[in-house]
Amino acid sequence: IYGMDTEGGEYFYAMEYIPGQTVEELARQFVGEQIPPATTLQIGFQVAWALRAANQKNLIHRDIKMANIMVTQEEEGEELVAKLIDFGLAKPHKSEGKNLTLGAMTQGWFLGTPGYASPEQIMVKELNGQSDLYSLGMTMWKMLIGRHPLGEEGPGLIAVQLNNEPDPKDLASLNLPQKVVDLMCSLTRIK
Repeated sequence: IYGMDTEGGEYFYAMEYIPGQTVEELARQFVGEQIPPATTLQIGFQVAWALRAANQKNLIHRDIKMANIMVTQEEEGEELVAKLIDFGLAKPHKSEGKNLTLGAMTQGWFLGTPGYASPEQIMVKELNGQSDLYSLGMTMWKMLIGRHPLGEEGPGLIAVQLNNEPDPKDLASLNLPQKVVDLMCSLTRIK
C-alpha cells in the first residue's frame, strides 16, 4: 500500500500495479488445480513476510485467499514473486486510537470470505495477526490439494470451520516432509 486517504467522504488506498496473475489463475495451469508443494511454500513464505510487515503497521488484512495474492515473474524460469493485494477489509488490530476500516464499515458483522476467515473473525471477536495466518493456512491447503480442505466453498462452510480442522491425511499423497504437514496443521488449528 502506497497511501491511504479520504476524498469526498470516501476512503481509498493506492497500491502498486502488478503485472501478473492471481494464485487462483495460476492454479488453473496445474492438473487438479494443485500447485506443486515447492511453489506453494515459496508463495506462502512470501505472503507470511507481507503479513509480518502489515502486522508491524498494526494492520490485519482479513481477506487472505488465492484471489488476493498476485504472482509475477520477470523472465521464464525465474522465481515467482508473490504480492498480497486487496486491503479493502484491512483494519487496525489494536483497538486503541483511530479505528479506521477501509472498505465496508460495519459493527458486529462478519467481513471476509467464508472458508478462509478465522473462527474468531467469523464470530466477530477481537483479531490479531494470528487470524491472517489461519487464512493463509487455509489458502495454502487449497493450493496444495486443489480444493478447500473442509468441503464445498460458500456460506455453509462457516459452520463447518468453526468446529473442524483440515485433515492431515489430505496431504499424504503429496509426500511432504512431516515438518511441512505440522506447519500446515499449526496454521489452521482452532485456537
